[in-house]
Amino acid sequence: MLATVAIASILAAGFMGLIGSMIVVYVPLIHSEIHGERRSQAIAESNMFSYLGALATPLLVWVAASTVGRRGVGLVAWLIVLGSAVAFRGVTLRTSQSTAQQLSAPLGKAYWAYWALLCLSVGIEFCFGVWSASFLVKVSGFERDSAVLGSISFAIGMLSGRIARTVLIRRIGEFRLALMSLCLTLAGIFIFWLSLQAWLTLVGLGVTGLGIANLYATVMTLALAAAPDNQDRAAARMSVATGSAIICTPLVLGALADNFGLFVGYLIVPLLTGAGVFALWLGHGAR
Repeated sequence: MLATVAIASILAAGFMGLIGSMIVVYVPLIHSEIHGERRSQAIAESNMFSYLGALATPLLVWVAASTVGRRGVGLVAWLIVLGSAVAFRGVTLRTSQSTAQQLSAPLGKAYWAYWALLCLSVGIEFCFGVWSASFLVKVSGFERDSAVLGSISFAIGMLSGRIARTVLIRRIGEFRLALMSLCLTLAGIFIFWLSLQAWLTLVGLGVTGLGIANLYATVMTLALAAAPDNQDRAAARMSVATGSAIICTPLVLGALADNFGLFVGYLIVPLLTGAGVFALWLGHGAR
């Protein structure tokens, strides 16, 4: 916020990303430690509120930047940090109880299958987050402004799915919810990818968001349950899966689009989804 040279801002942004990545590790871990067998419900609810925050924060930043300038953006960040500090001032976090033997023990086939599934599902989500508006313009023929507005259907589907998960998880369990979500995602992908009607393309985008919304929290729950004696290490490895997927998968799709066009580039998405179904099957069979 106070930097006068670009390199300082870039380094500060990298530092914020480093600290922020720890939240992805520790929040599910804390839920698992506190809530035990009810971890799935707790992770689902926190995941829903985190997405609400992800949608609301850019609006707050825009309002702050429009009213008080770019310094107002930093003010929003400080208010969030201070508000979090006040809200959690009475919370005491445990120290790790994992022994050296537990930390060095293998995590197991089921865990690594779910690890792969998390990597694949996050990759699918960010392929749509990064490239869906461009697909609407270059393949579906939308005007740029209409494409940006139309891509909101993915966010609406994501939010709706995360709200629905808080109810569904109590009724059908993690495995069936993950399988249903992957099937719904695959259906949405094909509707979005192959539709010739503009409105149907947007429906497919929304259905894809509805399906993919449930996978992060559900797979995180399955992975932690697959490593009950080594959850600290398991949660840390999961952050590697999400970070790798966020960085690499949209770049791979972009490279394919540069060489073969965006329509062909999107072929990677149903392939990733199919691989996700296989990883879910492997994980369930190995438990």
